Amino acid sequence: MFRIVIADDEERIRRGLAKLVRSASEDYEVAGVFANGAELLKFLKEEGADVVITDIRMPVMDGLQVAEKLQAEHPGVRCVIVSGYSDFDYARTAMRHQVRDYLLKPVDKAELYRVLREMAKEIAEARRQTKIFRRHRLERALAGEASAEPVIPDDAFAVWYVVRTEAAVGLDTLEAAANAEDVRSCAIAVRDRTYGLLLELDAGASLTSAPERAGFALAAALTEHTGAAIGASLPFRGAKRLREAFAEAEMAAGKAFYRFERAVFVPASEAGPQQARPARFSDWYKSWETEYVRSLQILDAGKIEQELNAFFKEMRRRQEAPGVLMELLIRMLELAERELGGFAEEAEELFGPADRRLEELSRFFKYDPLRQWFTERMIDAIVRIRERRSGSVRAVDAVKAIIATSYHEDLDLGMLAERVYLTPSYLSRLFKQETGVTITDYLINVRIEQAKNLLRSRPDLKTYEVGEQVGYPDSAYFTKLFKRIVGMTPNEYRQIVR
Repeated sequence: MFRIVIADDEERIRRGLAKLVRSASEDYEVAGVFANGAELLKFLKEEGADVVITDIRMPVMDGLQVAEKLQAEHPGVRCVIVSGYSDFDYARTAMRHQVRDYLLKPVDKAELYRVLREMAKEIAEARRQTKIFRRHRLERALAGEASAEPVIPDDAFAVWYVVRTEAAVGLDTLEAAANAEDVRSCAIAVRDRTYGLLLELDAGASLTSAPERAGFALAAALTEHTGAAIGASLPFRGAKRLREAFAEAEMAAGKAFYRFERAVFVPASEAGPQQARPARFSDWYKSWETEYVRSLQILDAGKIEQELNAFFKEMRRRQEAPGVLMELLIRMLELAERELGGFAEEAEELFGPADRRLEELSRFFKYDPLRQWFTERMIDAIVRIRERRSGSVRAVDAVKAIIATSYHEDLDLGMLAERVYLTPSYLSRLFKQETGVTITDYLINVRIEQAKNLLRSRPDLKTYEVGEQVGYPDSAYFTKLFKRIVGMTPNEYRQIVR
């Protein structure tokens, strides 16, 4: 919307110009009409406008005096002079005072429309550039960089809002949603789908009702576009508390994260002071994690679901910052990968690559969708692994079968554990318990037996070739190992069995 004021000492002309302006576009608002320049300038000082259309000859204060005042006191306001033909040369001198254009009486409608269109484009571009510049200054100020021009005046009050949304929204949309008569807004993007919105309060605006009214208006407007968790800071004066107030708004937005509404606003007065995490939390979490790991090891999906429900219930009770919650969820996945062979593959599919999981979790702007999504995928992963284990040969027999066919390959405990969906430590304990020997010793014995068979049946093979075929390319190591197991060197053994 562009605000236009008109001054002419003839009422008929004032009304005619106002009618023409209103008919030109719905974006043009005739903010006032005046009989002389003094009345116009008084209004301009109090209410403001974008464009002044003034007659050149008026009582009290004429159009040239108006143009001089505008140039000195309101340089951003564009001025159009209206004059009769006899005042043509007089009107041209007005151009020294940065008059945007002049029109001859009687004013031609098409010419007026052209001038208004051109000025509207200029004003829109100037507003856009001003907005970009202010956003840039606000981003720098929030990052702690010094600026020659403060983001807000030292004597002005402002409020920060932190807005986390389900879907991306435009900065213009945020600014328009919260704007009211007694506030001015500036929005910046902080992270993906997380925004900061600074509202500067007009002098005389209520420090209680104005910020809350804007916050609830923001929530109501965003409900039409996306879900949102919105937190506000307490009102603060000047730019010195800019970063501290932003932290307050982030804390309030963290409280909004746990609310049920689709788009919810939490003022700083409801968020309360930030409290240190109780000392008992570490004890509680340590105990909880122990039970969680036990449930993983025995692949008890029901027990794991109970443990996850207990965890999320505790997080909601404490209302931990969303970032803390997400870090703990990533730790849960890392524990599962450590304890369960095959979980890493499932996690890659269900939770995304390891280096992108925080980004995947951060797309949830509210607690309940995150809780449901994470729990369902964890249970799905556990059920998949359990089904694979129950539907295959017993783990120890499966490892024996792998060794029997692949003894000559470079086998290691980690690879074998992955093949049977167990952790290396668990497989090692299980194998020793059922066979009485370690996997390493079992593999050595199988290889040595195969070497003895080759020494008996393949006299054409040299000793080092026998070693290579059973998985020992280092002939010296093969000879030493063979002698330790059999009690003689490969050549001595061959001589005996011939």
